[in-house]
Amino acid sequence: MAFITDQAALLAIQSEWSAVVRVRDRMRKLMSGPVGSISDGALHSVVYNLPLLLAFNVLEKVLQALKKQRQIPGHGERLGELMDIFQGDPSWLEWSVLRDGERLRHAIEHDGELFSGVDCLADIAAVEEQLGAWQLLGP
Repeated sequence: MAFITDQAALLAIQSEWSAVVRVRDRMRKLMSGPVGSISDGALHSVVYNLPLLLAFNVLEKVLQALKKQRQIPGHGERLGELMDIFQGDPSWLEWSVLRDGERLRHAIEHDGELFSGVDCLADIAAVEEQLGAWQLLGP
């Protein structure tokens, strides 16, 4: 599904994904400190909410680029709407898992909720796996 012909859009997506990976890896490094440090507190549980937002923003841009490229009608430009538009495409690895992750993203972004690092890292990995399956992550 995700064969993006717009080279500028593809390069932007790859660049943004690289930023997601860098932020996630930096968070992991910061969180691996000694007992009694930030890694031992409540912040450790929620620190991965930021990279989750970034990861799903990349997925949103992929789907926006595909919608534009395929000239799919409609005004839906938000991630949930776009996922619903493309739901039946057989190239999804686990659409429902990603849709649930999008709901977490929405709750973080719009309601200020925070979720555990375990949940966030699993959803980030699901986005990464999907982008890899679509061959969007580069060489």
